[in-house]
Amino acid sequence: MSTESHIKPHMYRRGGETEAERVARCARSCYRCGHEEPEALVLDAHEAVCDGIRPDERGQHR
Repeated sequence: MSTESHIKPHMYRRGGETEAERVARCARSCYRCGHEEPEALVLDAHEAVCDGIRPDERGQHR
């Protein structure tokens, strides 16, 4: 089984967040690094090149 099939920390529900809000947030977030992007085409492009390092950990957005 791939490690990407596991729930990552950014996919868990945040304090005060409903399950519906969590699902909506995850739908517009990169599944590898958690980068949130409201535009689907921009998110698709990000996910195509994402190496799994969160942008805030790298210091720049990829």
